[in-house]
Amino acid sequence: MTYVPTESLNVTWAARNDAWRNINPARREDVTNVPRHFRGLLLRDLPHDETGAVVRRWCRRWVRGGFRPLDDDDLRGKGLLITGKPGLGKTRVACIAAQHVSDVGVSTKFVQAKDYYDLALQVFSAKDPDRREQLEGAFECFEAGWSGWRLVVLDDLGKEYKTTSGFSENKMEGLIRSRYYDGAPTIVTSNLTLDEITESYGPSMGSFVHEAFWLVPMKGKDRRGN
Repeated sequence: MTYVPTESLNVTWAARNDAWRNINPARREDVTNVPRHFRGLLLRDLPHDETGAVVRRWCRRWVRGGFRPLDDDDLRGKGLLITGKPGLGKTRVACIAAQHVSDVGVSTKFVQAKDYYDLALQVFSAKDPDRREQLEGAFECFEAGWSGWRLVVLDDLGKEYKTTSGFSENKMEGLIRSRYYDGAPTIVTSNLTLDEITESYGPSMGSFVHEAFWLVPMKGKDRRGN
């Protein structure tokens, strides 16, 4: 099944992309929030292996100001799920893809999964009604922004604190699902394997990732010491 944006989202994205192309590139990097040590990297900086080949192919779906189908894959909400052990360069690869999309004029945002969850948990845990209302307003603004960004990078899925109620797991799955159904891709990085994602977030999420992402498992040794 093909999921496409609603008319209102198409209008939102078109307006934001027009504005995005008019922003000074240095300012655009600040708004995107890509970590500074990954800024300025290009597709040629991707690893010259299977990981790099898959990510390059995904990036070719993005052209000036928007998206184009590639072969028979016209699922506009289909993102990248980059998995592997710590130190393999998952965030670096995700940021290269995100900057490519941003550079062709598409609104893009980088967010740590833990930051999103921590704000949601503050709302969930607040006892004082006034404080809870204040936090709810902040969270609603934060969450509303997700639908406005054409591409979102959600870094380090699985690092967020888990609760016995399943609050964090439900929040993360709901976020990714809603973007996918709106035709908005998400790039997710995680130290978890696909089996561990299923164990942490449930069979529904374990199955859904195959629908919503191109799977990019990274292998090798920790590169941070090199």
